[in-house]
Amino acid sequence: MSVILSKAKNLPFSSQTLSFRSECQRDTPSAVNPRQPHRAKIRYVRSKQISVILSKAKNLSFGSQTLSFRSECQRIRPLRLIPKSNPIVLKSGMSDLERERTELMAQLSRRIRSPQTLRAMAAVPRERFVPPEYRTLAYLDIPLSIGEGQTISQPVMVAEMTAALRLSPRDKVLEVGCGSGYQAAILAQLAPDGLIVTVERLPALAARAEATLSELDYRNIIVEPAGPVPGCPERGPYDAILVAAAAPAIPPSLLTQLKVGGRMTLPIGPRHQQELLLVLKTSEGISISDLGPCRFVPLIGPEGFAE
Repeated sequence: MSVILSKAKNLPFSSQTLSFRSECQRDTPSAVNPRQPHRAKIRYVRSKQISVILSKAKNLSFGSQTLSFRSECQRIRPLRLIPKSNPIVLKSGMSDLERERTELMAQLSRRIRSPQTLRAMAAVPRERFVPPEYRTLAYLDIPLSIGEGQTISQPVMVAEMTAALRLSPRDKVLEVGCGSGYQAAILAQLAPDGLIVTVERLPALAARAEATLSELDYRNIIVEPAGPVPGCPERGPYDAILVAAAAPAIPPSLLTQLKVGGRMTLPIGPRHQQELLLVLKTSEGISISDLGPCRFVPLIGPEGFAE
């Protein structure tokens, strides 16, 4: 059950008081049965005055109704407020798209600790890389279809994979799976004096990505057609490699294209669920870190999946 606190001013929690601003009045409380205790999930309105975590609450009054809380309330996690260094600033006159973009960047800043990556994400207009019918959804933190059975990745996944590479301005970077070109644009922001080589096996997507990147005046990105092996060996070796498609195991041909000291992020696992890995190539071999679960379209080819 989910209950929205509304029109509540001061609510007693033992000897403490939780104050809500008047924005809470915009919401309507859910219907509750006063005779039965319920688990409650509290939806917070943005308020700087929220200072108490719900715990050990006994009774809350809403007009003539009383809602009883079980001790499960102790499991409710506190709201993670946006740090003062990354406030949401919603300027008057902003379009819906601009507002959603600002809110997405605030959301990413809670999870991504690389200021360089956040600046790169803020600089690239994601709406330019999705089909027109999806542009109103461009700044939701979700993957979107770009046709040909492919997707533009969820922004938080783009940010995590990019941040893990720890790019320098002069790095040469390989991207496997160009798709819309959005990820390549993010990489280009972080390596403005380097080179981004992005490979795509689907000609229609490659042509569309190349056109979009050209319109946005990215001059350090080369879109290459996919060859018989993953990557682009003729332009290597690379300081970093980002693979935007899932493989059952780390492709050996990509390891050979990675410089010693180079970093590679890629999803590894079965078709429908993978783990995001960070691979560091050293003079003694490779070290691998697991960055968490993910789900990508499959890498098609000899070192990937059958079509």
